[in-house]
Amino acid sequence: MKVNSKFKILRIIVIASVIICSTVSYSFSQSFTGGEISTYEAYNYGKFQALIKTDWGSGLINAMFLYKEGSQNAGVYWKEVDWEILGKNTKEVTFDIHYAHGDQNHPYMKDRWIWGGRGSVNHNQYLDQGFYWYTTEVSPTSISRYIHTGDWRSNVFYHHINLNNVCVNWNGNKCINQTEWNNAGSMNLRFNLWAFNEPTWSGAIDWNVLSGGRTMKISEAAYYAWNGSGFNAGATWYDNFNTFNTGRWNKNYTHTLGDTRLSPNNVVHYPQYGEVWINLWRSSSARLADPEKATAEISSGDDVKIFPNPFQNSAVLNSKDLSKVDKINVYDAISGSRVKVINHLQSNTNEISIGDDLPKGSYVVVLKKGDKTEVVKVIKN
Repeated sequence: MKVNSKFKILRIIVIASVIICSTVSYSFSQSFTGGEISTYEAYNYGKFQALIKTDWGSGLINAMFLYKEGSQNAGVYWKEVDWEILGKNTKEVTFDIHYAHGDQNHPYMKDRWIWGGRGSVNHNQYLDQGFYWYTTEVSPTSISRYIHTGDWRSNVFYHHINLNNVCVNWNGNKCINQTEWNNAGSMNLRFNLWAFNEPTWSGAIDWNVLSGGRTMKISEAAYYAWNGSGFNAGATWYDNFNTFNTGRWNKNYTHTLGDTRLSPNNVVHYPQYGEVWINLWRSSSARLADPEKATAEISSGDDVKIFPNPFQNSAVLNSKDLSKVDKINVYDAISGSRVKVINHLQSNTNEISIGDDLPKGSYVVVLKKGDKTEVVKVIKN
């Protein structure tokens, strides 16, 4: 298993719109920003694997799923196979199959129906505590899903269903038409992280936890083709994320899910650790008590790194051209109040130590370089 990455970088680009009582406000239509990646290639069948570390917090949804592009449109056969690890209880797994049936002229919400279930993880394990392999197998006759820790004999979750047994008793008793399903088109492999305030499913949003930032980490992914009688032993493709293959992966999603607006800026690749992070941030955490941000553009902080992150005692902030930084402001990520200002930076270093005098909490570190402002999120445990 790969080494867990030690730093998180806030990936947001926002423009301040209103200043009230020396607080810069930013306008968002959703409470959170999240992210999603998808393969460009679509598949009808196959075995799909990914090594993932999920995150926790009520209202949070960590998802690995197969989805037919355009399924949300009226008159299109909806085809989707989901894994969902809900942050309210990471010892539990939800799994769904979304599909359409009947008159395709109906609006999609009338025509879409869902078969799903929920299961507990074996051995009393919390899935947010480490990396686990998630596998979905789709054949012409069945769908299997399982989670394990690296040893194929150590499954912590397994579920199998024959497609001809997929039925729901909703709006009449409906069962999947296996032939119709197989002919309905191919699905892309996708991963996303988002928040939804739905107490009966994802849970009521825990604002204190989710406002501090959440991250789903993907370390490896692979696809094994269906050969007519089984899945190939060798992977058609395998990705260890030492690079981000822009020919395979698309991160340019900006649609809304629940209480979340997706943004490609929340998908961050760390080649030195071979991981892709999908981040969730609370939109309102960009409220910074600093009038200087009235017209400043906040960038992604690409050349700023803080490590380790989270940290316990102190952390190191590294940035090229640190001597060009006018000052560093540190804000409480929840309240937006400024808690520290660092001035008079040395001209002969690209690193400084921060955080030793801060209490435990989530913080936004803001570096101002002339007209450019860079933002990094950090957590002290």
